[in-house]
Amino acid sequence: MRSPRQTMSRRARTAIRRAPGDGVGRATIAMIVVVLLIATTVIGGVLWRADQKQSATKGPIPAVTSAPDDLLVGFEPSTVSVLVGPAEAPTTIHVYEDFLCPACRRFEHRYGERLHDAVERGEVKVAYHLVNLLDNRSDPPGYSLRAANAALAVAVHSAPHFPDFHRSLFAAQPDQGSRGYSDNQLVGLAERLGAVGPELTDAITNGAKTDEIERALREARNDPALRRTTSDGRSYFAVPTVTVNGRLVEDIQRGWLDPISPA
Repeated sequence: MRSPRQTMSRRARTAIRRAPGDGVGRATIAMIVVVLLIATTVIGGVLWRADQKQSATKGPIPAVTSAPDDLLVGFEPSTVSVLVGPAEAPTTIHVYEDFLCPACRRFEHRYGERLHDAVERGEVKVAYHLVNLLDNRSDPPGYSLRAANAALAVAVHSAPHFPDFHRSLFAAQPDQGSRGYSDNQLVGLAERLGAVGPELTDAITNGAKTDEIERALREARNDPALRRTTSDGRSYFAVPTVTVNGRLVEDIQRGWLDPISPA
């Protein structure tokens, strides 16, 4: 089977051979053919990239089960967050994340294991605030909200499995611009991790926590304690955002966790 480019090239040669004898006519047709060839190549490339993005989220979400099994986990309704660790821990870390945020994924890759180790030692407790700041970065929009809702559903109905669910979604993070994972894929991940039950499935597929998540994002955006300031004086809320005992970590780089929990 000939490729579109081969077919177009054959047609181009035929058109040029059949063109009027004057040089201007042939030059004009040749220019049109070149434009068509370029358009065909560009469109083909766009369609290929779109298919690649969508195919990355077609299969089951890989399950990551490396988080400790005995972490204390509980849902905090007042702050719409998931608290991981003992209530009596001397240090409280709040982490605001979006499951579609590449910087959040890098944060988890760099600090996730250390935070869990510190929690196990009783040094810190971590409150995860899962927001939908990047909802419009998926196609169609809404993956950030659905993923956050699914994670909170796991925290409510099968709390011990939240750390692995949270880690799995960041490990297999969809590309921005893709459709993200479906509710059925999110349910499938929960089941493979051992989180099962009709209430959990219903909470994921019916968006049980979506209103609370959207309200929590509005509150976070309007909280002066969570806003950074640009060089020209503008303030903004971004993800990831981290606070330690109420103090905003201005620059999340290697070293901020060292005084709290040495590696």
